[in-house]
Amino acid sequence: MTDQQTQWQQCHEEANRLRRELKALNANRATLTDPAEIEEKKKEAHLLQTQYNTVLEKLKEMKDEYEWEKSVNREFDCIEQPD
Repeated sequence: MTDQQTQWQQCHEEANRLRRELKALNANRATLTDPAEIEEKKKEAHLLQTQYNTVLEKLKEMKDEYEWEKSVNREFDCIEQPD
């Protein structure tokens, strides 16, 4: 497995973990009644959402870079090489 694939897999796993945590936190928040607890969990959810968005952005950058390299390689392969 290449370093790029490993990095992609790690980011993907991190995104999945954060999504699960955020989903569980929001489900827990829905059951709360104490305003102080609600506010605390709201801040936690905001922090998790920020981290999740950062990881998704990193995944998007990696995907864009991969697509760019693939495109460049196709262009290069199309250029006729002199014998």
